[in-house]
Amino acid sequence: MMQEQDLADFQAYLLETLSTQDTSAEILTQLSSQPLDEGLVSYIHNLDPNMVEVAATLVKKWGQCRL
Repeated sequence: MMQEQDLADFQAYLLETLSTQDTSAEILTQLSSQPLDEGLVSYIHNLDPNMVEVAATLVKKWGQCRL
């Protein structure tokens, strides 16, 4: 069962990936390469590539990275 911290870690990795990769293929490949809970694996495999590119564009334009 996925823990709250696992979800928080995935969300942080998702934001980092959306802000550093340019194409939906790169983003989905990078996300899929991570050891993830079955639910997150299913979620990633069902993401629409066009939606992923829009999300990346929005994160790059409006997102802020706190290090």
